[in-house]
Parts: sequence; C-alpha cells; structure tokens
Amino acid sequence: MLYVKNLTIMLEKDLRTLIKDFNVFIDRFSKVAFIGEEGNGKSTVLKFMASKKLDNGIRIVSGKLVDKDEVVCYLPQQLSNRYLSMTPGEYIEYNFDLNYIDYTNLYSLLEELSLNKELIFDYEITIGNLSGGERLKFLLLCELLKNPTVLLLDEPNNDLDMDSLIWLENFIIKSKLTIVFVSHDKRILERCSNVIVDFEQVMKKKESRITVFKGDYRTYVDYKANKFENQTKQHNKEQELYDKKYKRYNEIYTKVHHLQNQAVRDPLVAKNLKDKMRSLKSQEKRLHKEKGAITKRPDYEDSILIKLASNNIYDSKKVLNFKLDKLEINGKLLVEDCSINIIGPQKIAIIGNNGVGKTSLLNEILNYMIKNKMDFSYMPQDYNEKLDKNITVVDYLKRNIVEYNRDMIDIMLGSLNFTREEMMHPVSKLSEGQRAKVFLAEIMIEKKDIIILDEPTRNLSIKSKDELFRVLKMFAGVVIFVSHDREFVDNLATTIYKIENKKLLKIKSIEK
Repeated sequence: MLYVKNLTIMLEKDLRTLIKDFNVFIDRFSKVAFIGEEGNGKSTVLKFMASKKLDNGIRIVSGKLVDKDEVVCYLPQQLSNRYLSMTPGEYIEYNFDLNYIDYTNLYSLLEELSLNKELIFDYEITIGNLSGGERLKFLLLCELLKNPTVLLLDEPNNDLDMDSLIWLENFIIKSKLTIVFVSHDKRILERCSNVIVDFEQVMKKKESRITVFKGDYRTYVDYKANKFENQTKQHNKEQELYDKKYKRYNEIYTKVHHLQNQAVRDPLVAKNLKDKMRSLKSQEKRLHKEKGAITKRPDYEDSILIKLASNNIYDSKKVLNFKLDKLEINGKLLVEDCSINIIGPQKIAIIGNNGVGKTSLLNEILNYMIKNKMDFSYMPQDYNEKLDKNITVVDYLKRNIVEYNRDMIDIMLGSLNFTREEMMHPVSKLSEGQRAKVFLAEIMIEKKDIIILDEPTRNLSIKSKDELFRVLKMFAGVVIFVSHDREFVDNLATTIYKIENKKLLKIKSIEK
C-alpha cells in the first residue's frame, strides 16, 4: 500500500504553498503519471515519496507517506556530479556488498534490460559518459537489484534516443511493479499510464490544484476539456439567470425608493411602500446568497507566451554552407563527409541514436558560425554550459542587454510564468524546466535570425512544448535543432538529417 496523506509543502523563501492537502492512494501494479507545468511540484512530491525528506528551503508543513510492506526505489531526474564521475564498477561497489549480490537475479536483469554484462564491471568509462539509454538501463539495474515493489522515475525519458524511448515504453508497460513516473512525452503518457496526477498552479501561482484521475492520458485530456467547457456553460447559465433577477429587483427597488421619497399623505399607501421595501431587503439577501452559490467560472493555468522576432530571411538567401570531412572525438570517428546547405528560412533537425555525435556535430556548426562571425542564439543540452547556478535569473539575462531594462526582463519572464519571487531566485533553486525557460527568455531578448537548439523540449511541459512548436513553426528565420522528441521533429522540421553508420543522411521522416 502506498498512500500520500494530506501533504502540504511550502517554499520558504517565497512563503508560497507549492502543494496543498494532496492525497493519493496508489494501487498495486498501477502505472501513475505525474504531469503538469514546470516548477509545479511533481519532482518535489516524488522526492518526498522516495525519502520523506526534501531539499533545504522546501518545508513539509503537514502530511505523511504510508508505505507499509513496500520497497520504494527512486531514479532521480539528475545524478549528482559525485555519482556521474564514478565508473559503473565503482558505483556498484559503493551501493552493494558484492558478497551478497544475487548473481542469478543480476544476470537475469542484464538480459531483461538488454545490457552488456561487461558494463557493470567497467572501471574506465564514467557513468556521466554513458549514452542516455545505457545510463538509464544501468541505473535501473541497480534499483531493481534492491527488489523494489514500487519504482519512482523522474523524467526517465529525458536523455533517451528514439530506440531507447520505445524500449522504456515497453519496460513500463510490461513491468509487474507499481511505477510512478514524471514525463512530458505524450506518447509515453498515452501508452504507459493508467492513472494521471495533474499538478497545477492557478490564480497566478497563488493556489495549488491537483487532480487525480483513474484512466489513461488521452481520456483525461478529453475529461479535463469537457469539464472546463461544461463548468463554463453552467456558470454562464446561472450568471445570466441571476443577472435577470437582479435587474428586475433593481427596477422595483428604484421605483419603490422613488415613491417613498415623495410626500405620501395616504397612510395606507405609505405602509404598503414600507412593507414592500422590507420585502425587497429580504429579497436582496436571498439574491446575495444566490450569487455566492453560482457555479464558479473554472480557473485555468496560464500557458507560457513566446515571442520571436527576425528580419525575415528571404527564400533564396544562402544562410549556411557547412562541410566537414570527418568528425572525431578522442580519436574515435563519429561522422564523415558531413554537408549541410541551408538556403532560406528552414527548420533543420539532426537526429540519431545516443552517442553517434549529434551534439558534437552541432558544436562544429557553432564553431563554424563563430569563425564566420554569424549571429545566432543558442540553447545547450547541458544548461550548466552557460548558466551560472549562483546568480539570479534576472542577473543572468541582463548580461545580454546593452541597455539594461528591468521592466522588459520582467515582462519576458512573466510571459514564461515566472513569479516576481522566482525571477530573483538563484538558478540553482529552479527546476530543470524553469532553467530551460531562462534560455527561451534569452532567445527572445537576443532577436537573432538563426536559433540553435540542443534538445530544447527535454524538460518542458506539454503545454510549453506546444507553444515552442507554434512560435518556431511561424519563425521567419533558421532553426537548427537536435531532438529525440518524435512528434516535435516530424511536425516542425522541413529537413531531417540522421546520423547513422558514421554518415549524415537526409531522410523524409522519422518513421522511415
């Protein structure tokens, strides 16, 4: 039995309630998906379920976790640098007594996870240098060796290539464990979940609202839309009826009040007017109660708003003529005979399995652009490449503005759903999704004609991804991006390049 009871969590610096009176009972063998916007508390609740403790600055006001007879194991969104710098062999030795490992179970799991058994005894490559798929499978192996009954996964699909994403979907579907996972991938949500927990922050992030829905993701999306529509209709109907009653009441009240103000000599008429006014006062109280009982207009969570500007690259303009004989990293050949020619406002996707050299190729393109003094905006896959975790969001963004304008930064960040308090948080206190949105703000400020994005959607919510897709689709400049997001690539890219067998191939679609 796994039961989160009356959980309330507060952000101490903002004095803001992140989670309020959250209750969820998770049945055995359920596949529970946590969804919601960036910074709404999904990962925080998952951490609480894993250890009943939270990071500094996040306070558990009330609530408890009932996990009787359950063995709960947890795979965080990111490992600390301490663990990433370990080799797989060192990590195994650190977490397990080798004399007590069930090797029969170990080799069975290696086969189930399609992992090379030599990997667990590797003392050369670090965990941080494993491909996304290898790292996920290795860390899953370590958690499964603990014989869990409940597995908590925080955005497990973030660093996976398309083949590994399919593997992850099948793992979750076929697993006989209870699995609670955070994900923004529509296909994983549609295929793998049978319970949805939707974390929302409404009223300009002043109120926490969490919906627990027993059913698949697609059914929940329809249910949520229908509920919003029906509640809106009911509100409008009741409000219209109330307005008619109040209008009639106000007309009568005005007439009676006018007559009372006139000199009425007939005492019987005066008494009738007084009785009528008393009746109207009672009616006013009833109307006041009716107004309070009107079905509330449904609150909704604001979507982010992105605005991109460009100088409208014309169709025949030669933007990029990039050629590279071969791409090598540490003496290892990744790709040879690379050629990317961009004419006009195109959307160029670079795809391929983990470890084939997509980010390395993107870095070569960046170096080429810098060498040729081309202007561009850039969002890296590793946010630490550009972000200083110790400075505030505002301080980071103002470094890129010639004439510092705090109001402009506030408007930009506000359109990305940052509160005023969050704008002054150090980057280290932001969720991964919020850090991604810092780069979106930077791109809006820079107003370049060329945008380079390395895995732009990996930490963004579904609504944020939809908004990013919308503006990039309309963007009149050039976008070059690396992504494993199947839907994003297929719907946005005008040209798709795939790295396969050390070649850069132009393909028509992902499915092919």
